[in-house]
Amino acid sequence: MKSNLSKNIFLPAIFGLFFYLFITLGANANLISQSKILNILGISLGVLGLYGIVIGMLKNNTNLAIGLAGFNIGRFLFGFIIPIVVSVYKFYFYIPSDHYNSILEKENIEFTVDFKECHKIKYGTFIVQNYDTIIRYNENNKDYEIVKTFDSQTTNRIKWLDSCSYLRFNESNGLASEYLRLGNFEGRTHYLYSKPSSSHKLSDEKIEMVIEVKTNSKLK
Repeated sequence: MKSNLSKNIFLPAIFGLFFYLFITLGANANLISQSKILNILGISLGVLGLYGIVIGMLKNNTNLAIGLAGFNIGRFLFGFIIPIVVSVYKFYFYIPSDHYNSILEKENIEFTVDFKECHKIKYGTFIVQNYDTIIRYNENNKDYEIVKTFDSQTTNRIKWLDSCSYLRFNESNGLASEYLRLGNFEGRTHYLYSKPSSSHKLSDEKIEMVIEVKTNSKLK
């Protein structure tokens, strides 16, 4: 008898709590819309909550009052207890991850440009530290770049933004694919910083040493 009584009280309260969670997730739909898991969770909680309310009301009107109590318990937990727990966690245990705007900032690299030196190597042939070859040239008043690797070769349009930085365009769609910048000159070597022109991860950025092989002074 006692076990049945606890079950009759416990289940409606749980369904009421589920329904409150469903409403809370629905009110913050803009925050969970990007998460497939949270979307499925919200739908599941809504189904369970509504199922419990309907079935409970058909069986016993008292269940509605108990479910409302569970709803209020959920409101109390999320409105009072959980914010306290979150505050304690953030204050005593949470260690924020470092946010960097670029790999240069993350690795504390000082990237110095020299517009005079950049202008000297605007066109020519260069070896990148991973053994790729870059050839920049001008043809019919348009700038191009050939990138040679061990097993492939690609040619792309480029557009200089200033003497030390340029955009590389994807020939298949004509959209800018990468941003590149020259700097940190040391004799016949310099460094090339590159990153995708669209949203990306820091792991997609690179800084590589480049060795000058031959420059084309006629195009300067």
